[in-house]
Amino acid sequence: MKYKHMRNFTLTIIIFIITVFPGNASSETIILENGDRISGRISSENSEELILVSGMVGEVSIPKKNIIKIEGGPEKDIPPDDLPGKGPEVIWSGNISLGYDISRGNTKTEDLYGDMLVNRNNRHVDEITFAGNGFYSTADRNMSAQKWYTMGRYAYSFGYRKHFYNFFKLEADHDRFAGIYLRTVPSVGFGYWFFDEENIKLMAEVGLGWRRTDHYNGKKTVNEMVLIPGGHYEQVLFRGTRVTGDIYWYPSLKDIGDDYIMKSEAAVISELNDMLSMKVSLMDEFNARPASEDTKNHDTRIISSLMLSY
Repeated sequence: MKYKHMRNFTLTIIIFIITVFPGNASSETIILENGDRISGRISSENSEELILVSGMVGEVSIPKKNIIKIEGGPEKDIPPDDLPGKGPEVIWSGNISLGYDISRGNTKTEDLYGDMLVNRNNRHVDEITFAGNGFYSTADRNMSAQKWYTMGRYAYSFGYRKHFYNFFKLEADHDRFAGIYLRTVPSVGFGYWFFDEENIKLMAEVGLGWRRTDHYNGKKTVNEMVLIPGGHYEQVLFRGTRVTGDIYWYPSLKDIGDDYIMKSEAAVISELNDMLSMKVSLMDEFNARPASEDTKNHDTRIISSLMLSY
């Protein structure tokens, strides 16, 4: 009789331990973004949070956005791209384009164009981009165009889904025949990714910058605050072919309606193989107040180039 009571008492103790300390029966460890670890049993979950029953702290509601990893137990359906620091590893990518055109006849012309881009992307965390392009042209062996542009940019994501981002950017460009010796624009701002998928990308942003323009021929240096709204679009049309578009507006805060620069580029890119593509670009720069009366407002170019991606 004593043995029966002892057996019932032991069984009661085991049930009590399993009930009060569920982590000992089926333990899972939640690792949080701040480094904390909580052990227990996941009783339920939805798209935004999970409920953990722990013998130490009882029932706890944990937002999934704060979870880095779940150890032990069955796999949980938590999209890795929705967790800070998760998703794809840091990815480096880049491309180089080169285009050359020559014509002979009444006028001998030669045009050389090149651009490059290097990108380091830790999706939903941060991104570093360096880009640049240059254009040089001659007509009857006399230089008719000389310009270049460079840009460095750092952006980091924030918000629940990490679609918002802040950015810091530095731009510099030169245009000999527009009378621009050097124009620099450091800026800061924020933006939003509407789509950031393999087949379609769409983002919009706005920045505030300081533009300094040094001219040729001793013309006075101009310093002014500028607003910089803009956006990027990219979509796959069909296998191996995609279109891209960028547009940025640089109005001076002193006179937004009449003193501004607008830059745009639209391109069609067709893959030849895993590394080489053909790129056809339409580039336009509009300056509402060119540096000299001989300079036109619009500078438009259509460029065909061979692009190497790596």
